[in-house]
Amino acid sequence: MIRKKFMINVGFIGTGVISSLHARAYTKLDHAKLVAVCDTDVNRMRQKAAEWNVGKEYATYNDLLADKEIDAVEILTPQHLHAEMAVAAIRAGKHVSVQKPMSVTLAQGREMVEAAAKGKTLTRIYENYRFYPAIQRARELIDAGEIGEPLSIRCKLTNGYGGKGEFAHSKSEAWDRRDDIELSGGGAVTFDHGYHIYSLACYFIDTVESVFAWIGERRDADGYSWDSPAMISWKYGGKTRFGVWEQVWCEDLAILSDYYSGEDRIEISGSRGLLWITKCTSQFWQVPPLILFRDGQMTSFHHLETDWQASFDRCTRNFIDSILGKDKCEIDFPEAFEIQKMAQAVQLSAAEHRIVNLGELK
Repeated sequence: MIRKKFMINVGFIGTGVISSLHARAYTKLDHAKLVAVCDTDVNRMRQKAAEWNVGKEYATYNDLLADKEIDAVEILTPQHLHAEMAVAAIRAGKHVSVQKPMSVTLAQGREMVEAAAKGKTLTRIYENYRFYPAIQRARELIDAGEIGEPLSIRCKLTNGYGGKGEFAHSKSEAWDRRDDIELSGGGAVTFDHGYHIYSLACYFIDTVESVFAWIGERRDADGYSWDSPAMISWKYGGKTRFGVWEQVWCEDLAILSDYYSGEDRIEISGSRGLLWITKCTSQFWQVPPLILFRDGQMTSFHHLETDWQASFDRCTRNFIDSILGKDKCEIDFPEAFEIQKMAQAVQLSAAEHRIVNLGELK
C-alpha cells in the first residue's frame, strides 16, 4: 500500500482547451494531485483554478518551477514553447509530461532529448491515443497473435463541423498559431494531429523508414487553412510492410461529438486476420469500437469504453504510475523524437514531391 507521503503534486503550465481533459483525469487518481496552474492569460487561469479547486496560481512558468512542493509538471502550451519549458522543468528537477507534438523543429526535439539524458527525472510526451481502450485492446490482440503477422495499416480521418463547448471549431488564438508555420511546425492536421497517427503507425507495427505525402489546402469560412485533403504513405524498415493515412475535411458534414469534430478509423491487416478500430473522439460510426475478423468469423468488442476522456485517464495514470515505479512510461523523449522525424519527413515530402527517408533528417 502506498503511503500518503508518496502523493505527487502536479502543476499545469497552460490552461487551454485540452487542459480540462487532463484535469479530469487527476480527479480519478489516489496518489497524485493538481496543486498549481500557470498561464499568461490570467483571467483564464483564475477561472480554471477556481473550477478545479487549485490553490496556487503562477503568472510565469519559471515561478511555478521554483515551487519546491511541485514534483511534476504537465506542459500544455503551444508546441513552439515546449522545448524551452521542458528543458527548464528538467533542470528544475521536475518530472515532465509534454503535450504532443514534441516540438516545432528537430533541433528543439534534440535539445529536449539531450536535456532528458542529463536529468534525473522522468520525461515523456503525452500521447493519449495509445491509451484509448479500443487501441490498447487491438494491440493486445496483435501481441497474442490473433491476426498473425501485421502486414499493413490503413488510417482514415474525416473532419467536419460540430463539437461541443470549448472543442467546437471557431476563430481563436490557437487557430491563428496553427496558421503560422513558425509557431506550428506544420499543418494543423498533418503535423499537429498527425503526431497521433505517426505514433500509432509505430505502436502497431514497427519503426518507419520512409514516407511519401500529398497534402492539399483548403480554407474555411474564417479564412483558416486546412492541410486537406491529404494522402500520406510510409514504408517500414526491414520486412516489406506499408501504411497509409487519408485525411479529408468535409465542411458540410455534421459529426456528432462531445469533443472535436473529427473521427479516426484504423484497419490493420495481418497474415491471419483483420482488425478494425472504428472510433476515437466522436460517435461517427454506430458500430462496435473494435472488430476482429479471423478464420471466417467476425468478433465484435461491444463493451469497451468509448469516451475519449478514457484515453486521458489512462495516459495520465501511466505518467503517475511510472513515477512511482509501478509502470513503464510511454512515450519517452527518444521515442518521441523518432515520431517527430516522421512528422517532419511528411511535411518535407509534400513540399518537395518525393520519397523522404527518415535517415536524411539530421
